[in-house]
Amino acid sequence: MDAFWTDEQTTLRRKARDYFRREGEALCRGVSSPSLSILRDLRIPPGGDGFPAFSGVSEGVLIIEEASFYRPRLGLDLMKRWISGKAGSSPEERLFRLARIVGTAAFVFEAGAREARDLGFFESSLMGCRELQGGLAGLASGVEILRLGACRLCHLLARGERDWGEAESVPLYEKALALGRESRSVALGLLGEVWTRDNLPEDEFSSE
Repeated sequence: MDAFWTDEQTTLRRKARDYFRREGEALCRGVSSPSLSILRDLRIPPGGDGFPAFSGVSEGVLIIEEASFYRPRLGLDLMKRWISGKAGSSPEERLFRLARIVGTAAFVFEAGAREARDLGFFESSLMGCRELQGGLAGLASGVEILRLGACRLCHLLARGERDWGEAESVPLYEKALALGRESRSVALGLLGEVWTRDNLPEDEFSSE
């Protein structure tokens, strides 16, 4: 879906992905303020209250998605630092949470597909294997649909069409929560209960 982002936004996504590949282990090991380190290294200044001084919500969306794709727990921690209200309380809050879910779903798809291949699940026609195959396919399509929706919402907010963005963000957020629940189901089946509990808290995807 990068074709729908601006050149600057596409560059930021690439820069963020490269950054997490290079610095992600150190961030996950115990940097005291990972959000501030990320902002500094990606040259995004913090505001007076420590909240990122984004020029547009798209910056936060892209960074949280890439952090979640690198390591879901890092994306979750970063998202929590960059939101201020209740779940789904504004289009920006919904977009940040959606970005966390999309990046995590992409991670679960890639890691789960490798695990399923290694275990021979793709060659099996047993019911449990078919369900996991379908779950992986649902993640792949769901991620792309939500990425396109998030891109559209970011453009609406950037143009000042807030009422329109608000209206579209609510059903899109519900789709994101459904994808989060599907990610959790696939992760339980392929990545295990311990990993799922640590990275996909069950209460994170309750519907509004």
